[in-house]
Amino acid sequence: MKVVRIAEQPSVQAPAENFTGKVIQKIKIGDVIWTPPSVKHWHGASSAHSMTHAAITEAVDGKTVEWLERVTEDQYKLQPKQ
Repeated sequence: MKVVRIAEQPSVQAPAENFTGKVIQKIKIGDVIWTPPSVKHWHGASSAHSMTHAAITEAVDGKTVEWLERVTEDQYKLQPKQ
């Protein structure tokens, strides 16, 4: 599921890929990712790994996230940069 954060948000993720526009970034255990407000992105399991996501964010006008369209199968199968 793609999302847009309403406020700035650091998050700690286990192995997964993160898509922000055109670059897929491989995220390793313990990595901290900073997602600026209004950046369309997705986080989730890759086709080879599950993931755990812990996020801290503040509400802006009562909203913390805007849920967008689902990730397509083609996007899900893309490989991260090495």
